[in-house]
Amino acid sequence: TKTPPHNLCELYDYAEEMGCIVIPAHPYDIFRYGVGHDVAKYKWHAIEVFNASAPMIANIIAYREASKLKIPMIASSDAHIPHFIGLYRTQIDSDLNRDEVLDSIKKEKIKLIISNLSIRDRINQLSWSLKRRLRI
Repeated sequence: TKTPPHNLCELYDYAEEMGCIVIPAHPYDIFRYGVGHDVAKYKWHAIEVFNASAPMIANIIAYREASKLKIPMIASSDAHIPHFIGLYRTQIDSDLNRDEVLDSIKKEKIKLIISNLSIRDRINQLSWSLKRRLRI
């Protein structure tokens, strides 16, 4: 198995060759290097439009872009702190094999589950992020 490339174009091709479901995470999150406006350049299987760890404005932009491009949407908690596990998630009622999961996403036979995040949740997340970046 070869090492995945870091270049977005090469990584996309690599993922496709490996039979992966290709979904950009937090595409408009400027703090965590989302793919941004490159969303329109590729044929993604879906776009993560709700990410519990991303700023809400980044989620709103991702949702609008996915709607405009008619790309299926998913949600995830992107949990870096235990409390965030499962706060945002995509419920898929299918067997856990690639084709059925992808088919459910494409046909929007999924449910996006979004929980409210409190100010305390956001502060805890910010604290974790700062400690990580400062290596505390």
